[in-house]
Amino acid sequence: MPDWLDYQELVAAIYRDISPNAVVTHNDSILGLESRTKRQIDVSIRADLGGHGLLIIVQAKHLNRPADVNVVGEFNAVIEDVRASKGVLICSAGFTATALAYANNKNIDLCTAHDATSRNWALDLRIPLLWIEPSIDFLIELELMPKETNTEPLEVDGDFGKWLLSRDGGATVQSIAQVLCERWNEPDTPHTPGERHRLEIPCNGIELLFGKTYWCPLVSLAYVYTIGKSGWRGTFTFAQCRGILNVATGTLRAKVRLTDKDIPIQRDPSWKSIDDLAAFEAANADLMRIEKSAPSSENFSPENFSPENLVKSWMQFERG
Repeated sequence: MPDWLDYQELVAAIYRDISPNAVVTHNDSILGLESRTKRQIDVSIRADLGGHGLLIIVQAKHLNRPADVNVVGEFNAVIEDVRASKGVLICSAGFTATALAYANNKNIDLCTAHDATSRNWALDLRIPLLWIEPSIDFLIELELMPKETNTEPLEVDGDFGKWLLSRDGGATVQSIAQVLCERWNEPDTPHTPGERHRLEIPCNGIELLFGKTYWCPLVSLAYVYTIGKSGWRGTFTFAQCRGILNVATGTLRAKVRLTDKDIPIQRDPSWKSIDDLAAFEAANADLMRIEKSAPSSENFSPENFSPENLVKSWMQFERG
């Protein structure tokens, strides 16, 4: 099948998809009232609106270069001859600026066809979305009571998520990050956004390791945190989507089959962060929104616990 015919049939199929109550005919023939001759119409669309018959004619052109004002002018003559209610000119290569201006004056829609599954007719269409992730500002409060004078330098890892805790002098150990993640996932742990929360960890018998052998008892251990939200403006594509894109307005009318594989599950590093999330949400209420839940033990793990997640930390030392 030649490409031009394939393009016409695609356009007809798309209009059947997006206009199920209309009669869509490929390669129609309509009598011109002025020319008194049959005019070949690539695609005709007939519909009834409030008892009034509407005729929309579509010309689908597969060209190697943008359609110019002459192409639009020729199509306008056909629209007037068959007394169509509306004309839609579709071109695979787009349109020149003069063609767009002329078509706008004549109320002709200039469009392109998109089929995501086609090698020839797939456009680079990306759907905007709002991606939201929880952000956590927290600090760790530690109070220690040394039980003896140290005999070695009191050294700890620069990443205090890796600091080791033990109740049995080091026979079994947990990192501070592991303790936090276990406590975070308990049912009574508050996750309300916008509020300041404090988690007290019972410290009976818990000691913190300094250097290689010095275990120092903990008097208190607390996590103080606030859950907020951060946003990014991103895009994604549909694997199964075909429709008509209005070049002048940027509006896509399409039939889309959305699967779980189409929805992003991770944030793309190229997406731009949003400075004022509340204002952006208010101005883009209709934007597709994907919001990640507050971190749990599955996505807030010891592996991603790091000083970069903290706003402040300190230790208070007291000598017994």
